[in-house]
Amino acid sequence: MIFGPSGSMGKLISNLALMDEEIKVVAALDVENIGSNLTKVIGSNSTNDVKIRDVKDLQEVINNNKLDVAVEFTTASATEQNGIICVKNNIRCVIGTTGLSERFLNKFNSLVVEHNSPAVLSSNMAPGVNVLFK
Repeated sequence: MIFGPSGSMGKLISNLALMDEEIKVVAALDVENIGSNLTKVIGSNSTNDVKIRDVKDLQEVINNNKLDVAVEFTTASATEQNGIICVKNNIRCVIGTTGLSERFLNKFNSLVVEHNSPAVLSSNMAPGVNVLFK
């Protein structure tokens, strides 16, 4: 699941994920381009025809799909909401968002341990993206 595929980092991550045969993009959530085909928004030739869903539908998307990893490179306020929901649903997170609050980081780390749900938090985007493709 990719958050924010309309943004510059989201487009890059979406393209890389769609090109990798071992990765299946099951869902894309955003506040923009809702209902649009992910491939059209990011300019990809991939045949994976995922429609961008409203991020407000996150819990419904989680309930209706088998999701292993959430990739979150959006805004701090969005990440702080989405990250908590994902970890509580035992979805592994790769977060590259900067400016996360200390309060969120403490709560998120506690939930990661409580739910045994691995996560990578990297304010430097390169290591976070590299984890996806190792």
